[in-house]
Amino acid sequence: MTLIILVNPKGGPWISDESLGLDYIASALDRQGENVSIINLHQCDVSELICLLEIEQVTYVGITMMHSTTTSALQVASIVKSTRPTVPVVVGGVTATTSWQELLQNANIDIAVVGEGEITATKIISACRGEISLKDIPGIAFRCNGVPMLTDAPPRIDDLDSLAWPKRVPGRNSYSILTSRGCPGYCIYCSSPTLMGRNYRARSVTSVLSELEYIFSITAHRPLEIIVADDNFSHDVERAILICKGITDRHLDINLTVGNGIRVDKVNRELLVALKNAGCHFLAFGVESGCQQILDKIAKGITLEQIRNAFLLAKDIGVPALANLMIGNIAETEETVESTIMFCKEIDPDYVSWNIAVDYPGTAFYQWVSKHGKRLPNRKNVVHTDSRYVAFDTEVLPVKKRKQLRRKALHSFYWQRVSSILRGNRPIWNALRLLGTINIHSSNRILKQIVVSGFSFLERFNTN
Repeated sequence: MTLIILVNPKGGPWISDESLGLDYIASALDRQGENVSIINLHQCDVSELICLLEIEQVTYVGITMMHSTTTSALQVASIVKSTRPTVPVVVGGVTATTSWQELLQNANIDIAVVGEGEITATKIISACRGEISLKDIPGIAFRCNGVPMLTDAPPRIDDLDSLAWPKRVPGRNSYSILTSRGCPGYCIYCSSPTLMGRNYRARSVTSVLSELEYIFSITAHRPLEIIVADDNFSHDVERAILICKGITDRHLDINLTVGNGIRVDKVNRELLVALKNAGCHFLAFGVESGCQQILDKIAKGITLEQIRNAFLLAKDIGVPALANLMIGNIAETEETVESTIMFCKEIDPDYVSWNIAVDYPGTAFYQWVSKHGKRLPNRKNVVHTDSRYVAFDTEVLPVKKRKQLRRKALHSFYWQRVSSILRGNRPIWNALRLLGTINIHSSNRILKQIVVSGFSFLERFNTN
């Protein structure tokens, strides 16, 4: 039997244990009876990929491409073609969806999957075997007579319960789960709707809880780290509460992380209590700015009062919360950033993540920068790494000033924690929050390991 190889490339400052997108595609191919191997280059060397290419009969190699992994994904494509020039290389993910024309200028890439990939991946096999034409597969782009061509749009997968659960590696201490797809929001900087759409689609509560029980059956680690990867987990608040209550009723020993998908206008006391009872020890709110004018400009659809209320509720209930913040959005000035720094002090989040706004392709923000900004020569390296760096320049808030303001914002948060420690005000709690935020912003792997070790040590003594 021929082999399909799926590759999760390195990229960004974080180590990824899994790629849900690839895991879902692997399960779809498994269901069809195909032989699939996933190569996670965060966990193994590229020599394993080369070995498979040399000894196996390969149908195609699929590579996932997020913004932060694009550069390394292109390197993987080059390795595949230099090892086995005739093996088709298929790329998928948000970068493939928004930038398929640019990617197909690269001779090492043969097909780009545009949108969700579970159904498309199975059809590509038929094309590779000569059973159908690429032109007949919705949701792909490829070169036709040397010219990039896009086929018809693929149908959205509305019944998420019909999909096979993602392929899991047994024995891990952490797993991600996707309970819904799509987000109806219109935030101008977000590229997620280009891949998953704005039509919110949710799995049934029963399906989600059954998958969690299955995950518990394949690992002995307790408590088990479960990361909710939804774009908008709290869009249906009642459903989110039912999932949390289901976890509690089943006595699943979980450390639950909701690092995305909790909107401040879609949160209430009942949801936060349910999250805490389900084992939630970390959640993140998309604050973005402490200036209402900027929030309105970026179509965030929230108010400063809603942000205040969300953090007050989280503190009262005891769920540690992070504030995601950006510098350099539409209409941003030094004064609006200063307002955000002061607002951050006011809401006093447990953790912060200060990022410089990046204009990702496929977003309204990208169109705005095309008219009002100047993209920098190193833009590709910036967009394809992470948003600690600057991808474009504007006259109102130039590159140097944005970097200075980001440093000022971080130092403000760090000093807030250090001064509390020096005053003896909940020193262990404040030290944990300080170390956690350092870990979020550091790209030095050695420093991150030291910080994580220090965090784990202090957490044993934290009673707050």
